[in-house]
Amino acid sequence: VDHERDVLGQHLVGGDLDLTVISDAAIVDIEVIELANFSVDQTLTLNAADVLEVTDVAGEPLHVIGRDGDSIILEGGGWTTVGADTDTGTAGIQPTATFFGWAEFIHTSGAVLLVDQDITVTGAVVV
Repeated sequence: VDHERDVLGQHLVGGDLDLTVISDAAIVDIEVIELANFSVDQTLTLNAADVLEVTDVAGEPLHVIGRDGDSIILEGGGWTTVGADTDTGTAGIQPTATFFGWAEFIHTSGAVLLVDQDITVTGAVVV
């Protein structure tokens, strides 16, 4: 069993990451994106094709680690999550951890995103 995880750490100051504008060949074979700048809120923008491209095994989830203040924008529609929005007074979804401590977002294409529950997510529907 392979327990290694390939991690992309996003350590840039103000380092937002938009995978929708980066070549699919630029970032491959990773399982975790870490929004790792603890002094600046960061935003990750991606779509289902990005999730499917960056992971090295079809159907393997992409994990995103972050903190309160970080956010993810899911583009292209078709994203759902099970559970509840823990802060309905704030824009986006502040998800409930439903999958072994992760909030699970599933796309109609089969792409799976597991998100640290401290991260605010927009572009998904709570079901």
